[in-house]
Amino acid sequence: MSHLPSPNNFTQFHEILPFMNHVTENWFGRVIILMIFIIAFIGSRTGSTNRSFAFASFIAAFFSIILLQFGIVDMLTVFITTIAFVASTAFLFGEGFKS
Repeated sequence: MSHLPSPNNFTQFHEILPFMNHVTENWFGRVIILMIFIIAFIGSRTGSTNRSFAFASFIAAFFSIILLQFGIVDMLTVFITTIAFVASTAFLFGEGFKS
């Protein structure tokens, strides 16, 4: 079963991403979201840990919604990143924006 029009046609970026996700059994999109979260978390370490976690969760949730439109991630991944964003925002407001 091939998702591409031709087995040798890898010309478009939006065609190769779902194929790579299919080959890796839906782990490609999840690993991409995890890497985006880690990069955003480490890159925003100038403030408190709660603020960095909330920012990285927002970025991961945003990109998971974008990758859902491409068919790279499933709704479970979007649901998990959205729950992480809501929980981290609740922790952030619970701390009172300490820096």
